Amino acid sequence: MSENIPKQEQEHMPAGEYTILAGPTSQFAHASQFEINNFTFQAAHIINTTIVNNPLEKETIPSGYQEGMSNITSQHCPPDFIGRQDLISSLEMHFIKGTPSAAQHKQKVYLLWGLGGSGKTQTALEFAFQFEDQFTKIWMIHAASESLIQASFYDISREINRPQPTWLSGKRWLEAQKEEWLLIYDNADNPELNLGKFLPSCRHGNVIITSRNAALILLTRSPSGSNTEVKDMDYKDAVQLLLNCAGMSHNSSLEDQDMAGDIAQTLHCFPLALVQAGGYIQQQDCLHGYLERFNSQRAQIMSIDISQSFDDYTLSIYSTWNLSWNKLNSSAQEFLKICSYMHFENIPREVFQRAVQNLEKVGQVHPGPLFDQVVVFLDKLFSNSSQWNDIEMDAIITELKNFSLINVLQGGKTYNIHPLVHQWVFDGIQCQRDVITAFLAVSLQEISENEMPFILQVQEHCKFVNALECNEVFVWEAFGELWSLTGNYKKALEVVEALVRTSEEAQGKHHPDTLIYTQKLGLVYGHLGRYSDALELEEPLLRLSEQALGKKHPITLVRTLNLAITYAHLGRDKDALELQEPLIKVVEQVLGKKHPITLIQKQNLAMIYKHLGRYKDAFTLEEPLLKLSEQLLGKEHPDTLARALNLAGTYSNLGQHKDALELQEPLLELSKQILGKENHNTLGQTQNLAMSYKHLGRYKDALELEETLVKLSKEVLGKEHPDTFTRMLNLAGTYSHLGKHKDALELQEILSKLFDQLLGKEHPNTLSNMQNLALTFRHLGQYKDAVELEEPLLELSKQVLGKEHPDTLARTLNLAGSYSNLGQYKDALELQEPLSKLFEQVLGKEHPNTLTQNQTLAMIYRYLGRYKDALELEEPLLKLSEQVLGKKHPDTLARTLNLAGSYSNLGQYKDALELQEPLSKLFEQVLGKEHPNTLTQIQNLALTYGDLGRYKDALELEEPLLILSEKVLGKEHPDTLARALNLAETYSHLGQHKVALHLQEPLSKLFEQVLGKEHPITLTQTQNLAVTYKHLGRYKDVLELEETLLTLSEQVLGKEHPDTFARAQNLAITRNRLK
Repeated sequence: MSENIPKQEQEHMPAGEYTILAGPTSQFAHASQFEINNFTFQAAHIINTTIVNNPLEKETIPSGYQEGMSNITSQHCPPDFIGRQDLISSLEMHFIKGTPSAAQHKQKVYLLWGLGGSGKTQTALEFAFQFEDQFTKIWMIHAASESLIQASFYDISREINRPQPTWLSGKRWLEAQKEEWLLIYDNADNPELNLGKFLPSCRHGNVIITSRNAALILLTRSPSGSNTEVKDMDYKDAVQLLLNCAGMSHNSSLEDQDMAGDIAQTLHCFPLALVQAGGYIQQQDCLHGYLERFNSQRAQIMSIDISQSFDDYTLSIYSTWNLSWNKLNSSAQEFLKICSYMHFENIPREVFQRAVQNLEKVGQVHPGPLFDQVVVFLDKLFSNSSQWNDIEMDAIITELKNFSLINVLQGGKTYNIHPLVHQWVFDGIQCQRDVITAFLAVSLQEISENEMPFILQVQEHCKFVNALECNEVFVWEAFGELWSLTGNYKKALEVVEALVRTSEEAQGKHHPDTLIYTQKLGLVYGHLGRYSDALELEEPLLRLSEQALGKKHPITLVRTLNLAITYAHLGRDKDALELQEPLIKVVEQVLGKKHPITLIQKQNLAMIYKHLGRYKDAFTLEEPLLKLSEQLLGKEHPDTLARALNLAGTYSNLGQHKDALELQEPLLELSKQILGKENHNTLGQTQNLAMSYKHLGRYKDALELEETLVKLSKEVLGKEHPDTFTRMLNLAGTYSHLGKHKDALELQEILSKLFDQLLGKEHPNTLSNMQNLALTFRHLGQYKDAVELEEPLLELSKQVLGKEHPDTLARTLNLAGSYSNLGQYKDALELQEPLSKLFEQVLGKEHPNTLTQNQTLAMIYRYLGRYKDALELEEPLLKLSEQVLGKKHPDTLARTLNLAGSYSNLGQYKDALELQEPLSKLFEQVLGKEHPNTLTQIQNLALTYGDLGRYKDALELEEPLLILSEKVLGKEHPDTLARALNLAETYSHLGQHKVALHLQEPLSKLFEQVLGKEHPITLTQTQNLAVTYKHLGRYKDVLELEETLLTLSEQVLGKEHPDTFARAQNLAITRNRLK
């Protein structure tokens, strides 16, 4: 908060101080020891007599003296002191709880330092009033100047009734009093004041100093010294202080308190600002209108002095700091002006150093009026603007530290300024924004990816300026490079477009500079997902380059490389490959194997191989490429990070998800540190890590990453950027894995239209979205909708990617799954059986997709009643899944569940039960109670209980399961219908046939509507209803159902299917009964 400064302050030389000049030391040369001692005694007597009898020493009143000024009880502290308990506790620990100063023969000193208005004085006084009884006496020493310090000691001398009061006699008396007195040296702000000589010279006593001057920390370096920077208040205390000062501490509503909280946060919980705001609010009765006034007229409202104050401190916060400003040298003032146009935190010292070091180079290439203004600006900072001087920079920082206007971090590499100080400088001292922008541009000259730590620091400060306001090429070039390197392509686009436009007008379309800017513009378009716009630039640019420079010129090679990448982004992988493959040898011959462009070429070729499903070829390139990149560029270089990211992606493509994860988790943290959270490579790394989590069944971990990633991608790249679409697509997939199929559907249906419009129907990402949408339809039981999407999708995938592309194989597998869901098992089998060999050839036996293919084939065998064939696949498959994915992976759990189902189909119910019972807890732990797969596991366990005759145990599971299924999936979902069917059957087994019938009769119509008359599950429902009719003696109804049912079963499943055989037997029994 405020500090107390008495009025009538004047400085003068200390009274009563003299220099005693000793005579020549030669007079002692032949003297005896007795003579020397006698001479010393006489000299001491003369000196003492001179000092005591000196007329000046008798009654000299120091300037600024006021009677009682040192008396602590005369000092004003707000009666409702708020907060600062941490500081009070620190002072208590230092002075009260330790050994007393006199006992340990050490004077205790504590410095409270910080900005003017931070509440240093009030904290010291509050401590003094709380613990007054712990000290023999407490005095206030006003320390704004030497004369006021002397005046304070003079007042002490008068209070203790010295016969001839002087300031020195007051100080000496304290030095002689071996007691626990406390002196508070208040407002010792003047950096030129040597405060140390005014501290009592003794080994006892207690001293608190309040100051803006952080250099006084030197006085607390001994073990008996300590110091604390007085910073902003805690939020709750700040709100209470504001309400107190506004006269609303006892009558504020919750709405008032929320508004007070908003004001406190806006004022950064700074004490004097809160007191000032509270006073204004009380006068104008405007709590709810204060922020509007503050935001529109900040400088004016922060400059209004306080009319009423508890402590006679009436200066506004801006007026308080203006006192400090007026004492600063011009170089320190200029430094603050620059900083006011930057962010208030982490201001890099390197910005100033680079500006000075780059000045001469920029002036040679880009002279002009704006550049000249930058030179003038730097001349105000440093004696020689073209030569960096650490000593001069240190002097500026030291001066600002002396007034607590700046904090130094990271060993002097960065600086922080309090947000309100930052606002104060900006509001009070307006500069030419274009000069500051040009200054930053000079600092940014020739930045590269090798300097990412500096680039990431400085980008935050460059967000507050607009490069387009400066009509200077060197400014546009610098900011274009900055925004490109940090992945802020929207801002880069504005600047690079301006460069191209200006260069075309001034030098023509074919000038080398124009072509370079055009090349950069093509890259920016590519990063923004505007691949068609990039293509329009890059194709003619490559032709021009080949004509003017030749096909093997490095610039031509780079442009060929860029065009190939654009082709790949447009889904034209074959065109990209035609450009890329021949380039490898040419690039190596022209530039060498270790040239950065050669490395980029190999990485891009590997990416195209991946797009074409040639994962092994990609891996063959990427593994040695990463090692070479680490050797040449270092492990933390952005290109090396990108290559590690790509290799991890290839591991995933090859099904080596654990290997991928080992690379990705440390990579993400490194990428955030080096490139920043918003960099496009960091976003890509986050997505890949999320994909690995999904492959490993860690869907919740994936979701945490992806939801944040989609928001960030929309902010950084825009809602319609292809990468944003891809991330939304992946998020929808995660929702499906977690059983949130409706959330997935909402995203996917929106994406379908967007993908078609922006990328085209044949783009790989469009095909992926169609597939994911079809999978969601399947999860929601909309099997016909899924097939309607998947059949044309498979044909399109074969045309665009080829029959053996991994994505085409996966789509074939998915279509087979949809056929199975519709009960078209023979159609599914026709697709599935040939796939097994293809999956093994293309992906390998242990690839997760190969395992899925085997599982799906086993499921079809089961549906077709080929239980032994299913078992032959599922037993080794489960072992392989445990090895490759782990026992708790959701896919492994599902395969355990399926194997148990096959055991049940074969009548091996105990074997099934051994697998199923431990699964229940695992499913809940891994997927959650409401996940569709968990519900399936409970249903299967209930069925096994039924097969074993444990109908009551089955009922205990099935009744709550049906309620949960209706809630999670809906009443008409096929799985819910199947569960209602199973529950009805359990009621029948328990003899509750009427209850069973009540469930079954409405189910018949629902099954026919949802799945169709010929679906296997519809046939099972009809069979179960017939059984219930039998139990109730309604044999005619049974006969009608069973005759139709047998005919359908023979058509759909075949005469040799076990279910068909059982239905024929049931019909024969019914006919016998009716005879």
